[in-house]
Amino acid sequence: MFPLAYVYPRKMRGDRDLLRRRCYFVNRRGELLTHIQNTNSQYNLPPIGRRLDRKKNREGVGDHFPIPAVRKSVEADLKLLFDLVIKDLEKYIDRRVKFHDVHSY
Repeated sequence: MFPLAYVYPRKMRGDRDLLRRRCYFVNRRGELLTHIQNTNSQYNLPPIGRRLDRKKNREGVGDHFPIPAVRKSVEADLKLLFDLVIKDLEKYIDRRVKFHDVHSY
């Protein structure tokens, strides 16, 4: 039989909320990357041919789109990818989890 609920310890609730917030940013990042791929397909352009989830592959992606308004839309998506926010949250969470985990010492 499974327990009905798990009550997070009071000291760890802030960290749990921070993990949920990170999940939100990761989901939005995925939506932005998907929008770029869908826009590419929508305008029947050849595949971009690079993994846009890696920062080094994003240079010049806007130039792949010939219509100026579409190019601007894709560049806006690329600027909003939350890379720095997600990385900062992951560093902070990693330090906090080691503090909470009894077996990590």
